[in-house]
Amino acid sequence: MKTEEVIKQLLQKFKIENSPQDFALYIIFASGEQRRLKKTDVPLLQRLLQGPSKNNARLFLMDKDAEEISRDVAQYINFHFTFLESILQKLNEEEKRDIQRTITKFNTEKAIILKYLQSKQLVRTETTV
Repeated sequence: MKTEEVIKQLLQKFKIENSPQDFALYIIFASGEQRRLKKTDVPLLQRLLQGPSKNNARLFLMDKDAEEISRDVAQYINFHFTFLESILQKLNEEEKRDIQRTITKFNTEKAIILKYLQSKQLVRTETTV
């Protein structure tokens, strides 16, 4: 059975009257990664590929508009809050250093331009008789 057929069967089994087009099957991995199954996927095969343990991955019937969670994002879901705070603190410090470097560079360039403009103004002094 393809994904669409499985969704219809589940809705019939649990007597849900909503349209099958409102739902999608998602495979949710232990890491927190969440991936929507395509209409052409075979949910049973996808589940078998994950092995016998329910801890590796599970299939869920969810609203089709639910956001997928990529592996990159999912890797941060299981981290401790203190570790995430330390990452955020390091990023903030790096951002402050970058801002300071940009300000310093801007001020240096500004000083050079002002010095150049002042030297040009001195040369243009005209006298009238």
